[in-house]
Amino acid sequence: MSSNRQTALQLLAACLRDRRTTMPAHAADGPPNPRSPTRHLTHFHVARAGGIGIRSYQDVEAGRRPPGPHVLSGIAQVLELTTAEHAYLQQLARAANNPQTTSSASAAMIQAAAGIVNRYPGPAYLADHHWNLLAANQPIKQAVPTLVRDGNILDWFFTSKEAPRVLPDWPADAADLIGTVRIVQAHHDIAWYEQKMTQLADHNPTVGELWKPSLTRINYPGPLTSVRFRCRNDTTTRVSSTRVAPEGAHRYALHIALIT
Repeated sequence: MSSNRQTALQLLAACLRDRRTTMPAHAADGPPNPRSPTRHLTHFHVARAGGIGIRSYQDVEAGRRPPGPHVLSGIAQVLELTTAEHAYLQQLARAANNPQTTSSASAAMIQAAAGIVNRYPGPAYLADHHWNLLAANQPIKQAVPTLVRDGNILDWFFTSKEAPRVLPDWPADAADLIGTVRIVQAHHDIAWYEQKMTQLADHNPTVGELWKPSLTRINYPGPLTSVRFRCRNDTTTRVSSTRVAPEGAHRYALHIALIT
């Protein structure tokens, strides 16, 4: 079994198990059954909703097999998954069935995106799905020189001393970044992200504190990139956000940060 398939199955299983064991049994059967001491949904509840046998569902939750689309839809309904959570599990199931990693963007695509970065008047950079820095304009090189030196946004964000100093909302930005990484993970070489987060957690415990819970807090922002503006009004710093759509869903993103 490939590492990508195995990791996809494990993540899918963990999501389902966490949700099932935190939902009350009467969510599926109405009032609690006085004859049953179980307070949360059982394998039987979920298997019945998915239209499969208990043993088959147990295999899914144990990470031995992925559910089909119809089965997963039934499971999502009884577990009351959000649209974002359902979409995430669908992607994990697809990754388990077809563990090949996605192809990289073409050189022409990277060159076009890099041109936008270079023409942007404020600090801007381009990164791939591993958050490797592909392009950075002169303002970003001047504003955050260690980012350009490190060459990887994740490494810079969680291991450098500069990141918390440059980013006024570093804790919130860290949670957002980890959530985005979790979503992107399902679309690429899944095992790589687990290894990367483990490495970063050795340097910064915050990564470990955010990474595991992010699996059950899926919130798809779509293939969008944040553009943050820091504006000073007397002694007040205001941070506002907007979003722009880059080329390719979760493949290559244009990150533009305005730091004044």
